[in-house]
Amino acid sequence: MGRQSRLDRLPTRRAIEGLGEIFRLHAKRPKDRLLICAVGLLLVAGFRLGELLRLPSDGWVAEVHRGRERCGLRFWNRKTQGGTWQWAVRWLSPMGAELARDLLAEIGALTQSARDQSRVLERDPSRVVIPNTEGHGELLAHEVALLFGTNKIGLNQLLHDQRLRLPRRRSPTGKGRENLIPKAAVEAELLARRGALHTFDLGNGRQQLLSDTLLIVHPGFLDDRTEAVMPLLVTVVKQRDIGVFLKSRKKGAYRLSAFERFGIQEPEGEEEGVSNPSVMRSHVARHWLNTVANKAGMSAFQISMWMQRADASQTLLYLHSASDIADLTREGMRDGALAGRRVEDFNALPPEQREDYLATIRSAHKTATGICTADFGVDQCEVNKACELGCLFYLRTPGDPVERANLLAKRARFVFALEQIAAAERDGKQILPRLREINVRWLAAIDRTLALDDSQECGKGRHKEATDAT
Repeated sequence: MGRQSRLDRLPTRRAIEGLGEIFRLHAKRPKDRLLICAVGLLLVAGFRLGELLRLPSDGWVAEVHRGRERCGLRFWNRKTQGGTWQWAVRWLSPMGAELARDLLAEIGALTQSARDQSRVLERDPSRVVIPNTEGHGELLAHEVALLFGTNKIGLNQLLHDQRLRLPRRRSPTGKGRENLIPKAAVEAELLARRGALHTFDLGNGRQQLLSDTLLIVHPGFLDDRTEAVMPLLVTVVKQRDIGVFLKSRKKGAYRLSAFERFGIQEPEGEEEGVSNPSVMRSHVARHWLNTVANKAGMSAFQISMWMQRADASQTLLYLHSASDIADLTREGMRDGALAGRRVEDFNALPPEQREDYLATIRSAHKTATGICTADFGVDQCEVNKACELGCLFYLRTPGDPVERANLLAKRARFVFALEQIAAAERDGKQILPRLREINVRWLAAIDRTLALDDSQECGKGRHKEATDAT
């Protein structure tokens, strides 16, 4: 149910875990390393794919703000200030910044050769200079083959099919005489294939050069059909490169996604032996990060500011805070990551009845101190948002730092309220007994919740015992 309802908007949990496995265990070849690092930046910063591919090579930003260091990535944002393009910074959490720093370092190492060559090309835009051939008027066929990312057989095929037009002649000496090809003709052909030396127009009379762009490679570097590259040319990573890495195009083995190549399967179909590889689209990373931020307690307004959206109402399209957060809530109850009366009822049921119970959770939304699973199209809030007072629909994530911080802030307000009530009584003012009672009850409920966090991982322990027993 969760996979089908969120396929086009949120990645499945298995897909996110699978990307982690690919990064840590499976991606060994440089081309796979580069693409998984690029996808990692999508997940960490929530970029649109076009923004990712335009990232500058020097986009890391670190500054001290109110006594604390904050880090982020500079990117070219089109959808702020009424649609004009401008530089912006996507600030990152401490954990996200640490991961992004590692990803950028690995991308830098993988693209260093292309960056060095792009600077060579930019110094003399009218030529593609073949190094170490000064004084040579002709090149051997196998030397030319290397420059075009192939071997002698492949070069002959290109020449035969006229996909490459180069004059050649037989070497007059030597056993098995090899073809000789004019160096000037090779340089002219490379120049014709070189393409632009900039990636996009900055809109201020300047252009971002290849050497200033983060995701650049030699042609052939990302081609699964060959290990050869064209060392004298440079190109950008394209949208289809990321797209094929995440989702198969079903046009041949070289078009298989990383999930298919590395055997990352969804749980559905495993018992029946049906192949069901995970699937992702690049834009769902943005939906996922927005939803995770909302689940962690950020409001729609805060997320709009963080994502630098021109229209804050667009954020609501990314939060999936009804059925999609209900899906995540059901997953959290299965895994024992949540605590509350519903989790206790769920764990008390026989295993064969648990999925039916979870199916009754059709809606959920994030609150500052947890998750409310009430369906307000059917249920009325009988506790008037006093979630901690034993509400059936209230669930928490034990140990979650954001929820705990909000609980402590809430607790401070009730402590202050009781102090004010006491001060008013000392001044001889009459206070409604129920006002004190409500504050005392709520403060006690919050203290019990905080004590549970300190004493045990509520849902996790009970869920593990139930799972072990079955």
